[in-house]
Amino acid sequence: MSVREDKVDNKHKAGDLYDSEDDDNRERAVQWFCGSTTAHGIPHAFEEGSHPVRRALWVIAFVFSLSLFIVVVADKLSTFFLFEKSTAISISFTSRMEFPWVTLCNVNIFQCDKLPGDHFNECSTPSASLDELGYRYPQLLNMTFKESLLQYSETLLDFIPYCEYKGDVCDPSSVVETFDIDYGRCYTFVPPVGQTISRPGEKDKLLMILNIQSDRYLGLQPNSGAKMVVHNANVPPIPNTGIALKPGSLTQVAIARREIVSINNEDCYFDIFGSLSKSCEDLPLNVSYSVSQCYRDCEGTIIEQYCNCTAAGYVSSTNPSLPECKLSDFSCMDAVRSYFDEHDEAVAECNCLERCNVVEYLGTPSSFNYPAPSYAKHFLSTAFPDSDAIDFEQDAIILEVFFRDLNSEIVKESWSYTPTSLLSDLGGNMGLFVGFSILTLFELAEFFVRCCMAARHGKRGDKFRQKKAAQVVPSSSATQ
Repeated sequence: MSVREDKVDNKHKAGDLYDSEDDDNRERAVQWFCGSTTAHGIPHAFEEGSHPVRRALWVIAFVFSLSLFIVVVADKLSTFFLFEKSTAISISFTSRMEFPWVTLCNVNIFQCDKLPGDHFNECSTPSASLDELGYRYPQLLNMTFKESLLQYSETLLDFIPYCEYKGDVCDPSSVVETFDIDYGRCYTFVPPVGQTISRPGEKDKLLMILNIQSDRYLGLQPNSGAKMVVHNANVPPIPNTGIALKPGSLTQVAIARREIVSINNEDCYFDIFGSLSKSCEDLPLNVSYSVSQCYRDCEGTIIEQYCNCTAAGYVSSTNPSLPECKLSDFSCMDAVRSYFDEHDEAVAECNCLERCNVVEYLGTPSSFNYPAPSYAKHFLSTAFPDSDAIDFEQDAIILEVFFRDLNSEIVKESWSYTPTSLLSDLGGNMGLFVGFSILTLFELAEFFVRCCMAARHGKRGDKFRQKKAAQVVPSSSATQ
């Protein structure tokens, strides 16, 4: 054998050496993992010297357990991605509570005897609509709704001649004026800042005497009485959702505070005073957000688009340059509001989200016939000293509002299946079915590292063989 042939033979032997080393590295990595892993079943399935039947049974058992584990994991993941919610109700007790705001509205918008002209004395004569009033009194058509309310509706002292809070006469500044598109001029009692309620029941209460003056009702008004809404501070009242108050009675309203906390999953709105809701981004709200007010403002936006005016009773306006709606615009406004009420798709387009944190007051009303016949004369002389012609059964309402309990019901929403629960279930089932743990995952990681190192070593062997083969071919040709 020549020297050149001897070198070629040595190079082939070196290549074979790399092949054997690659195989040995891979085999050692597999043997190491199968023999030392803490995963159940694998060491038995690949145990050297064990009977083939025993090893086959262990392989079947491991594959079966792994299949069950995969099924359970799929079920847990599908449950997690349903994003189901659960609700927990708890009671929070406190020694003091802030009194809510109370809004009162007379169901009669205009007082008939205040309307202009000498021939409108038929307060009891039915009128078809506000359009008929406009026909009888054309000067009304040129007035805005707010202007007409200020001029032709009842004043604060006419409607609420007496107010008492916690035994003290209410300060006039504690009752503010508001306007509603359905009920006209309303009045909201705002409790003094810093004065809280320390006792439930009738001792710490709001007492109001209302005079609805039913003899001054328009003929188009089918019923008599007042509406009351108990609401959280800075939340615009919606009288349509309030409690009806009947004249000739004492109505007691026991209120309870409830707080609803929802999950912010892009389907509710966390309110910050003065900020905008997702659904009312273009409405410059300057009050605390409520979903009812969002729908009301959405309705007002449609009125602005079709009637080219802004309506009193709506909190916000998208176009401040538009004039305020006049009574002559009411036919257009009524058409828009009727369409809004009758078509669900118009409501859905508002996309008003619920608040993620809602504070509401639930009122339980009860009433008595008041006053008793023997007490009536004394009561009327005390409550209405300046009027000797009050028909209590037709005009007067005694209202008492107080806390039923000094506690707050908290309704809190949470995820039924949290990421922590998912990880816990996956870890438990992984240990139950295949005996895996977090440390086993580290073992798998080390196994893959060893396999990668063996593969990398194999690539180096391939490059060595290719290089030597390229050197062998020219040398052989030269020898020939």
